[in-house]
Amino acid sequence: MNFSDSDSISLVCNLARLSEVEKNSIIDFDERSDDVEGFRALAAMKRLTQFVRIEKPYFLDSAKPEDLFKYFFVYPAKNNRRVIAQSGAFIAAGLLKYKGLEKSVGFNIRKIIVPADKKWSIVKQLDALNINSRTMFPEVEFASKYIKDKWIKRRAW
Repeated sequence: MNFSDSDSISLVCNLARLSEVEKNSIIDFDERSDDVEGFRALAAMKRLTQFVRIEKPYFLDSAKPEDLFKYFFVYPAKNNRRVIAQSGAFIAAGLLKYKGLEKSVGFNIRKIIVPADKKWSIVKQLDALNINSRTMFPEVEFASKYIKDKWIKRRAW
């Protein structure tokens, strides 16, 4: 796991700001090559470094090819109530299997139908895992509604 302020994460997240041509020039560079200086000298890498330096002026150009060809699990910055309450993580995707926009085949969508009589059982199981409106939306109105609903249901049993 990496933290959101990691240099590698900054590089991977700023890949989205590059053009398709620039991404492909990085992909065309052999990621297993020992020519790290040649990699850093690519025009696309210089531009990527500029993007990172906008958010991190102290960033040193120490990128390695393998840094951009991975997926990272990232702990988010805890600067938002909902992020704190949801205690989640993110995935930052590098260029590992990137083929370009024109070669994308889209998503395979599967529809899952949950029988209506199973809804409350699933909601109860999620609540036992602390996944509920109170933890997803920590604002007072959601927390108070959760407590009220819980109290009403308990009295109904």
